[in-house]
This record gives sequence, C-alpha cells and structure tokens, in this order.
Amino acid sequence: MNHIYLEALIKNRVFLVRNIEYSTLRDFLIQENVFPMSQIEVVDSKLHRTAQIRELIDILPRRSDKQFVLFLQCLSYSEQKHIADNIAKCVYKLIEANKPKLSINEYKRINESISNLTLTETPSYPTENVDENHYEIAFSPQEESQSESSFLFEENEPSYENGEDSNPTVSYLAYYKMSSEPKGLFFIINNDTFKDCSLNRNGSKKDVSDLMTLFSDLNFVRDKKENLNAMDMKLALWGFSQMTLLEKADCCVVALLTHGKNINQLLGVDGNVVHLDDLLAYFNSENCPALVGKPKLFLIQACRDDIKTESYHQAAIRSDVVISYSTSPGHVSHRDPQEGSVFIQEIVSVFSECSKHMSITDMLIKVRGNIKQKYPNVPQYPITEFALEKSWYLNPTLH
Repeated sequence: MNHIYLEALIKNRVFLVRNIEYSTLRDFLIQENVFPMSQIEVVDSKLHRTAQIRELIDILPRRSDKQFVLFLQCLSYSEQKHIADNIAKCVYKLIEANKPKLSINEYKRINESISNLTLTETPSYPTENVDENHYEIAFSPQEESQSESSFLFEENEPSYENGEDSNPTVSYLAYYKMSSEPKGLFFIINNDTFKDCSLNRNGSKKDVSDLMTLFSDLNFVRDKKENLNAMDMKLALWGFSQMTLLEKADCCVVALLTHGKNINQLLGVDGNVVHLDDLLAYFNSENCPALVGKPKLFLIQACRDDIKTESYHQAAIRSDVVISYSTSPGHVSHRDPQEGSVFIQEIVSVFSECSKHMSITDMLIKVRGNIKQKYPNVPQYPITEFALEKSWYLNPTLH
C-alpha cells in the first residue's frame, strides 16, 4: 500500500475505530473483494465491534492501493460516506504536504483515485496553494495527539527505499515490537518414546529438528526437552517461564509434541496427563511478568480424539496469546514415520517462506488452508485460538 494511504489510516485510527459500523460494511467488503474470506473470518472472530475494526485496520495496509480505494467506496455504499470523506480529505492534505517527494505520475494517480469517489466538498485537483483550513480534520487536535502518541513508535518520517514504489517501513503500535536481540525464546517438549511402546511417536524427531532450524534462522534462543513424564513437563515449562532472558526478548514460542487424551489434556511418557490450561497459566501476567504485553505462541501437536469424558471447557481469559492446535476436537493428528507430522511440517514451510511479509495470524490461516488443499483425504483441520491485541510479525519489515 502507498505510504500516503497508510499514513491516512494511522492518523485516523481513533476516528475509524469509534465510527465504523462493521455489520453494515461487511457484505460490501466481500462483494468488492477488498479482503479474502480468510481475513474476513479473522475479523468476524473478534467478539466486539471495536476489536473487529482494529483488526480490519491492521490488515488493510497489507492490501493494494486499489483495495484501499475500494474500502472507501464500500464505506459509501454502506451509508458511511462521511467516514470515507474524512479519510479522503486527509489523503488530499497528505499528498499536498508530500508533493515535493512525489513523482508527477504518483501525485496524479493518488489524486485521481480519490477524486473519483466524488467526495463532498472536495476539489478534484487541489492546487499548490491550497488552504489547509479548507479540509476537515478527522478528529479533534486532542484526539490527533492521542492517536499519534498511541500508535507511533518513533517520530521520524517513514523511510522509503528502492524508489517510490517500494513498500514503506512504518512503525506504529498496531504491531507488536520485534526488534530485541535475541528476537525471542523458543522452547520445545517432544515426547516420542512412551512407557507403553505402542504409543511411540515415530517421525517426531524430524519435527523437532526442523523447528529448531526454523527458529534458529529467525534469531530465537532455543531449548528443548525430550521424553518427560507429566510432572517433569510441568517443571520444565515452569522453569522456562521464569527465565530472566524473557525480560530481554520481545516474544516467546512454545511447542508441545506429544499425545493428547482429549481437548485439554496432554500425555507425559509415563501415561499420566497434564492439563493444558495449567501449563498456559505459567505464562500469565501474575506468573510471568517478563512477558506482559508480549506475544506468545503455543503450538500443540497432539491428537484430540478422546472427548467422550469431557465437555468443552470455558476458555480462560488470556491476552497476547495464540494457541494453535494441530487438529480439531474429535480428530487425530497425522504423522509420517519418516517425514514428520503434517501440521509441524506445514508450520515450518509457511513460516520459513512468509515470516517477513505475513503476520502470525495470516500464516496460521495459510497453514490450515494448505493442509486442506494438500491432504483432502486426511480429516485433520488445525484450529487456532487468537487473543492478540495487535498484529504480530515474527520477522518483520515493519517494526
């Protein structure tokens, strides 16, 4: 997306979150193909209108200039033209302020795309001597100050490299910070050799090796434990959650590779169970203050096919957490003795290829889609629970 459009979204974020009615806008976004259905479903998954709009604004910068203009058109179609007008007027102000930096073609292209919306009280082609007071500000000066201080990491102008058409590097707080050294901590527990030999998980060591390589490439500090009984699983994860190095890292990723007894239980090699909620609690704000406000990803590679004895539990209230299960309740999780598990191998593939330009949310959606496409006869559909408050890029060009 062009930096002018992106800056307009940033400056008007508070205004958009307060005023857009997603319920009336949604069908037009689908009709005009502003977002793919996978992203619409992510927005739909948010429980409150404001959370839906924040998600919408966070993913819009990753769409094209054409989609941005279509987004404004959809606002008009859904009887929210006053919102589209405010954004467009902000765009006009920005192209005038940035005119010395813009090529003639870029200036005309942006100008024409917005003027085609036939905005109220907006000239088709503002002149160089345009009166800035002619344009309405999308929110009050107090709100503008709040918006910029709340969503910008730094006051410097965005940097544009490799010419005018390159993607800008823009920093704002709709994204989790990912600039620490190391970038994050990765911890994996792999149980593949059980007391009951019939439960052995052949092929899991390849998953471990590939995950360790992936997160090494992503500049994570890595640690692993293998073949732990239920009590040792708890002790190992508690110890990891108390590491002082977490204070310096911007995020953490935990992978648990074992058998699952039902939707909320994992097996130690001794056959005893560990409740997943107990393990996740080690990373909440009370037990792990080093990770408060930092994103946390949990990858659960385990079957979830024994659910007769337990109904769906009510999820604990969590923040800044993503939990991705290899399969949905009532289904097994497939693993090849030589190639490893379907879920982990697809995680490694997608994260390796896409971490620079896709968020965690989008990558996990892609993982699910790839598995459904590549293995149509395998009844395994990964399920992910999102409790993020911002967009999270593991290896961002935006940070």
